[in-house]
Amino acid sequence: MRKLTILIVSMAAMLSIVSCKKSFLDRAPLTAISDADYWKTTNDLRFYANSFYSSFPSYIQAYFTLGNFSADDNSSDNMINRNYSSFFNGEATLPSSGGGWSYGDWNNIRRVNYFLGKYKTASGDQGEINKYLGEILFFKANFYFSKLKQFGAVPWISKVLSVTDSSDLFASRLPRNVVVDSIMNILDQAVTLLPSKGTSGYEPFRVYKEVAALLQSRIALYEGTWEKYQAGTPFGVQGSDGTKYLQKAADAAQIVISSGKFNLDNIGKPNGYWSLFNQTDYSSSSEVMFWRKYSVADGNYTLIARYMTG
Repeated sequence: MRKLTILIVSMAAMLSIVSCKKSFLDRAPLTAISDADYWKTTNDLRFYANSFYSSFPSYIQAYFTLGNFSADDNSSDNMINRNYSSFFNGEATLPSSGGGWSYGDWNNIRRVNYFLGKYKTASGDQGEINKYLGEILFFKANFYFSKLKQFGAVPWISKVLSVTDSSDLFASRLPRNVVVDSIMNILDQAVTLLPSKGTSGYEPFRVYKEVAALLQSRIALYEGTWEKYQAGTPFGVQGSDGTKYLQKAADAAQIVISSGKFNLDNIGKPNGYWSLFNQTDYSSSSEVMFWRKYSVADGNYTLIARYMTG
């Protein structure tokens, strides 16, 4: 009798599952936010933009490396690394595949394009929406700048692509100056949308107007000098000597200068150069425009002191 009762109960449970309404099964995940439920508020835009800040240089938490303390000076006349640079020694070779061209290497560009296709559904203060849009455009420009330095000519992707069947997956490379024009265009927008330092909407440790102008000046200077000194070679841009971008670099730098918010620290002070690079808090600095705060509690620290005591 006991076995029969269990069988009847089990059959009843199965019948209830089979006969339940389809709407009961078609429900949003209970442990994760679905795309349909996201992109509603400015806070959603903020959280999405937050994920890109990890792409900035950070404290290197690894032993036996100087990390960011040496990266910019390797192969310069300021220091000698343990191993010489095979790249600067002319020994670099092109890999048969990958080398920065794999799917994962373009993921950040896909992610910023995803934001650009979704952000308009959010409601809230338009100034806040503009700010996060400006941040995303800044990051897209920065990601493409990395591709420009690595490959020169690359495709310009302005929408989210299907992983399997999008024809744009096989798009041809665009001339490097066309790519830079697109970068300049979205940075023009970012400079317009982002708040200036110290004004309404500005937040410490987030991208702001003058930082976007700084990046624009740097990219324009890079391309302008490239086209100037590569003119007439296979690596140059036909019909261009870079003058347009050099002027753009000056114009973008003027935005930073005209703001009146920045100056040199420690002028005339003893050990001023040393002091500039040995602080844990730059909130009062008028020279450092963008920085990551040293904080053990937040995990922003380096291990270099543990093995450099000698």
